[in-house]
Amino acid sequence: MKVSRNSSIRRIAGIFALSLLLASPVSVQADAGGIKNRPLAQLKIEAQNEKSKPSVRSRFGRHLKRLSDDYQSFEKSGQSKGKGKFKAHSHSIRVSDSYVAIDAIAIDDPEALKKELESLGLKSAAVFGKVVSGLFPMSAIDKMDQSSHLNFARPAMAVNNVGAVTSQGDAAIKADIARQAFSVDGAGVTVGVLSDSYDCLGGAAGDIASGDLPALGVNVLDDSACPGTDEGRAMLQIVHDVAPGASLAFNTAFLGTANFAQGIVNLANSGSKVIVDDVIYFAEPMFQDGIIAQAVDTVKGNGVAYFPPPAINLEKVMKTIFVADNLLQ
Repeated sequence: MKVSRNSSIRRIAGIFALSLLLASPVSVQADAGGIKNRPLAQLKIEAQNEKSKPSVRSRFGRHLKRLSDDYQSFEKSGQSKGKGKFKAHSHSIRVSDSYVAIDAIAIDDPEALKKELESLGLKSAAVFGKVVSGLFPMSAIDKMDQSSHLNFARPAMAVNNVGAVTSQGDAAIKADIARQAFSVDGAGVTVGVLSDSYDCLGGAAGDIASGDLPALGVNVLDDSACPGTDEGRAMLQIVHDVAPGASLAFNTAFLGTANFAQGIVNLANSGSKVIVDDVIYFAEPMFQDGIIAQAVDTVKGNGVAYFPPPAINLEKVMKTIFVADNLLQ
């Protein structure tokens, strides 16, 4: 179709006028938002700043946000002043009285973040890499937004990674035969155990008296993750059956990933030459080394033998036949 010169000029003029309107430094008055005669460039900057500013929900995630809301409702109901006991919405979230185990990741300086969180009530704090772990008061979760060093925080969700049978370890691995054949019983070696707790339920003294634990007892570095199931003491009993001459040590692994990683190092520093755990954190990375794996590498480099949980959950993964391709050839 033939277009006249005048028609083309009118179109160009219209486009030019529209571009001037869009590029105008003054915005249209908006009565709903109360914005009057403010430069568009300024509005764009403000909108970008508001978009990039971390919100409470984005920095905490849904689990901590819900935990905060649920605990506030629990307090308002008056149950916290009576015999009522607060329960988290997920059994994997570690709650102790009015505290929850958290992992907080620092933007820059983890020690500065640790101090900020401690000023808000964090206790049993540990730092490993950029992660700060510990027990944080649920009543102060929303106040974490005041932190200038916090990237994000999450509840430290973990489970004991054990199978259906947790006893008879001595006979299962034929340790009784090995002790007799090689005349060894673990003497001179310290075995460190990481799990949820050691004596939260009580009874450790009775186990020592009965011979289920060494007569000299267990070197407990940290057992502050109560309430717990004392799975750690059960593991120590099995170790004592297998290697009755070995010294034993314990450190909780249920106060967050930084606490877990630091506990590995602390056990090694206290003399453990063999370390075992039965814990898995849901936030552990699967395709690269997180801080727990880094701690294991550190102690392994110093001659410690480390034994993580066996692959008990292999049946829960997808299995398929390998199919070769030439995409990388």
